[in-house]
Amino acid sequence: MDTETKDNRLDPYSVPDYGRYCLITWCLVTGIFSLFGNLALLISSLVSVLKLDKVSVVLIQNLAVTGVGFTVFIILPTVGSTVEQEWIYGRGLCVVTTYALYILGFMSTYLIASLNISKLTVLLFPLRARLRTKKCGAVISATLWVIVIILIVTSNVVASRDITFSPLVFACTLDYRFIPPNLLEQATLYSNLLVPLGVILATAIWLMLLIRSVRKLTRHIVLVLLAVSIAYILSYLPFIIFAVLRKQPMTVNNLRLYTVAAVATFISPFSNPIIFYFNIKSFKTYVDNKVLWVMGKHIEIRDRDVSGRYASRNSTRISTVSMRSTRDSVVINPINVAALQKNSTVVVNDARII
Repeated sequence: MDTETKDNRLDPYSVPDYGRYCLITWCLVTGIFSLFGNLALLISSLVSVLKLDKVSVVLIQNLAVTGVGFTVFIILPTVGSTVEQEWIYGRGLCVVTTYALYILGFMSTYLIASLNISKLTVLLFPLRARLRTKKCGAVISATLWVIVIILIVTSNVVASRDITFSPLVFACTLDYRFIPPNLLEQATLYSNLLVPLGVILATAIWLMLLIRSVRKLTRHIVLVLLAVSIAYILSYLPFIIFAVLRKQPMTVNNLRLYTVAAVATFISPFSNPIIFYFNIKSFKTYVDNKVLWVMGKHIEIRDRDVSGRYASRNSTRISTVSMRSTRDSVVINPINVAALQKNSTVVVNDARII
């Protein structure tokens, strides 16, 4: 790590050792569950397992992609940098992870808002919603990706902020400590975070009002979206509070809130697949079948061994029984043969007499 990066580590507030251990544990737990959960959600949506409308399926696919990307580029690299207390992955990946943090985080906001709007239109206009194809969902998703990437890259280039390693979150971030945000940065923040958040809140309340008048199956999907929305709000609420209360220069309390806000964002990609698993029957069945298929290999081998043992025992018992019956027959047969010989002699004698 160069001298400039080391100088940027001089902050009035630092994370103690027990805080680092908690962060490592938090990253490992959320990273592992988020990676496997979002991959399972992505694969199940690609093989047409999810029993939802086509637009929602495409949006969920993109949401799973953001979850996998957030895990690979943000959560898991934080483990190594927290252990070493410095950035160990090179300057190039430092820039990539910084932009990925904002692009994937804001993209998930737009996707959740779009999911709520999609389901709301399905409830309000069920016949029209049936005509929508996956192409419509792909156009919506591609448009959101382009808008978010352009806004993030443009605002960061105009702001000309340095990308540095922050010992508060053990990750590379934009340096906001001394330069107040300009008008474009504020507009980007509010457009990419607060506006979709307002849409999520409004649609969530609307869905709650409609939940009593919909069918049982549809009610189940509405509850899924409500749970995902609540998890997202809880995930980004500390960051929103930090963005509103942030002062220049940063105070110790602001730095502590920034630390909590950074690690709280892991809740959203970690909880989404869990919510889908416990609330969508088709996804739960798909995951359970895959787990049982993996476990079935071991069960099959075990049952084969057990059946082999039973077969050998049964064959031993059968051979023992057959040996005993053969021995008994050897003992009994002479008597029968003698009786038969006696009877045959009588018959022969009688025949001769006749």
